[in-house]
Amino acid sequence: MIDTLSNVLSSVTRKTAFIPGMYFITKPLHKIFTRHYSKDEKNAWRTISLNGYKMKLNLAHRMASLVYWRGAHEWAPMFLMQNELKKGMVFYDIGANIGEFSLFSAHLVGAEGKVYSFEPMNETFEVLKENIALNKYEDRITPFHIALSDNNGEADLFAATEHNDLGALEDGLHTLYATNDRSIFLQKIKLETVDSKQAELSPPDFMKIDVEGAELHVLKGAAETIRKHHPKIMLEFNRDTFEAAGYTQKDVLDFLGLFNYKLYIIENRGKLANLDTSNLPELVNLLCV
Repeated sequence: MIDTLSNVLSSVTRKTAFIPGMYFITKPLHKIFTRHYSKDEKNAWRTISLNGYKMKLNLAHRMASLVYWRGAHEWAPMFLMQNELKKGMVFYDIGANIGEFSLFSAHLVGAEGKVYSFEPMNETFEVLKENIALNKYEDRITPFHIALSDNNGEADLFAATEHNDLGALEDGLHTLYATNDRSIFLQKIKLETVDSKQAELSPPDFMKIDVEGAELHVLKGAAETIRKHHPKIMLEFNRDTFEAAGYTQKDVLDFLGLFNYKLYIIENRGKLANLDTSNLPELVNLLCV
């Protein structure tokens, strides 16, 4: 009964996500059902259709449950991608998780385009591959079971406190940089660089980087690729994760400045606003052009 109810209600909330006030209806539903499935994970798996593709989701996981109830775990970057990505473009999804951005970008760039997805965590990478196969996107999306950084080698991957206040697994917060609230060792992972992978890849038109503190390291490992091709970059700009990794927001700005990037905050529905570098926000998504 509860499974049927969640399926019916979520199909409505996804379709009506942009109606004013729907957030206040969806939020309590998300909380109620996430708490339930966090205690019943064997029945938490769903496959849904949205945004032109299908996706397998675990409702006991935070990001997946947000996609299930809202249609996206975060809508502003999706709107931006819809505005920016065209047929035939090449998209790098760095920090792909289970493939939300990979699948959406593959839908947008079409059969003549290409998506490269980078995800180091074992279990997450398996779901990513399942989602690629579910959409028959094997020709459009090439997944790599690695993390990108500024060197080739190995590193430890750490998780946040295993479950949030809803009981959901914090699946999008894994990091290379252990802190008090992200200290659970998960596994060893392989590191490579964008530049060292270029013999296997088509040059990027657009790069999305969301890697919980490793953003500057990814950029440094892509310096030659950036110099040659100047791709647009969508970047999570997070003061806390940057500082945990040993650098600052200004360090990222200085690096991007070497390549004359203009920086914009991605606002609601993908609208852009100039970044005020004298008053940097703690957490925001940036478009670098």
